[in-house]
Amino acid sequence: MKKLLHIIATPRQEASRTLQVARAFFKGLSRANRQWEVEQLDLFACDLPEFTGDRVSGKYVLMRGDALTGGLK
Repeated sequence: MKKLLHIIATPRQEASRTLQVARAFFKGLSRANRQWEVEQLDLFACDLPEFTGDRVSGKYVLMRGDALTGGLK
């Protein structure tokens, strides 16, 4: 089984034309290709952590292999 991740990043939900087109595309894909499984991730329905400059800095600290300290924890 092949998987495809559809990330929904619009706050407009059903008013979004892009989302309407994407849903039509995935509906056709699933009819034509049964081996594809589409998983959706709606960013506006998830409880995501706040994206801040400190979090970006912390990412680079971790990528260097260093430990998070101070405000980066």
